Amino acid sequence: MRNDYTLQAKGRVERNFETAQDRLVKGLRVTGAKTLEQANRYLEEDYQVWWERELMVEPANPDDAHRPLEKNHGRRRL
Repeated sequence: MRNDYTLQAKGRVERNFETAQDRLVKGLRVTGAKTLEQANRYLEEDYQVWWERELMVEPANPDDAHRPLEKNHGRRRL
């Protein structure tokens, strides 16, 4: 079982964020998006399409592997 707190998981998250941040900023610049509407259009029509095509993979097992929280896992107040 892989834990989300492992160094490997942290590395995956950081690499994904770096990829997203790098490509998103460059893509917005290249398309000349100057307004929130233009940026949202780029996100929906170009960036998300690229992300799903290039970076998403189908899970080997489509079953949901999440376990329900136990009663002692209540929310902590901040």
